[in-house]
Amino acid sequence: LFMLGRYSFRENNSASAKPSARSIAVLPFDNLSDDKQNAYFVEGTQDEILTRLSKIGALRIVSRTSTSRYASAPDNLPEIARQLAVANILEGSVQKAGNAVHINVQLIRAATDEHLWAESYNRTLEDVFGVEGEVAQAVADALKATLTGAERQAVIAKGTENPAAYEAYLRGRATDNSGYTFIGTQKAVGNYLLAVRADPNFAQAWAAVAVAMANLYFNGYDTQRSTETAVRDAADTAMKLQPDLAESLWARGGYYYWVKRDYRSALELFKRALAKQPGDVDMLASLFFIERRLGLWDDAIAHYRESLERDPRNVGVMVQGACEIFFWLRRYDETRELLQQALKIAPG
Repeated sequence: LFMLGRYSFRENNSASAKPSARSIAVLPFDNLSDDKQNAYFVEGTQDEILTRLSKIGALRIVSRTSTSRYASAPDNLPEIARQLAVANILEGSVQKAGNAVHINVQLIRAATDEHLWAESYNRTLEDVFGVEGEVAQAVADALKATLTGAERQAVIAKGTENPAAYEAYLRGRATDNSGYTFIGTQKAVGNYLLAVRADPNFAQAWAAVAVAMANLYFNGYDTQRSTETAVRDAADTAMKLQPDLAESLWARGGYYYWVKRDYRSALELFKRALAKQPGDVDMLASLFFIERRLGLWDDAIAHYRESLERDPRNVGVMVQGACEIFFWLRRYDETRELLQQALKIAPG
């Protein structure tokens, strides 16, 4: 099942290889709001920054699945960086009070505790939409990562300028990423639908509707709302609005994969989406999910290995690859090694 990859533990063994100078992990942002119910806004802001960074091919981004267990501003950055096999850590905090938003972000070279870049942003909800792109671009500049013209446009693009749509979308992202349960995904769909009602031209939100509904459809959950027609219409809307957006391609691919079971078409669309968002681990992992179904074992193994490199604490993906690739190929020594590694990471 696809969803197994999303329901993951978050531990890992030590990483020994020297990390790339342009590798980065985004730790959970600290919620400084007096109203702790604004946690969704903080989590969503962090997630959007991570999404923008994942559109930059010169950077190596670690998935949020592998960073979410850490504290917002830990005092053992070198050890965390070693566990995640990254050279740089991005920390941040968000304070939301009514219509006002204050965001602090800092980029740190973990080995030396050197601050490479830091910035504060004071915005209102009406003009906060571009912050994520500004942060991603500044991080790339600090790490001397060159962006292509298309990447620069993708990083700074604003999905919406409607505050209600933006808040609903962030609520959906936070809910979708919290706990990875069918109920959480179902609630996320509700928030994404609020976002597109507030702004019918919000392509990212339409894509999120399609992917979330496709997962629920695939697993036989929320059958009255997450129907084949609903998934198709949401994916089609995203593609009509922004056909070159990675998320739109991902949504169309999700429709073919999890609804139509047309794996060849899904594989092509996922590859196109990943080319536009090369740091997105979910898109990368889905390649090996499809390739194993098609018997493309060498490709599946390569993408599986890369997924673990980008998401080293995702035990769900680790176990799934062990059981659905190496075990089926009767490569039992490798299967055993991976399962033993998973047990060391998450013995419970």
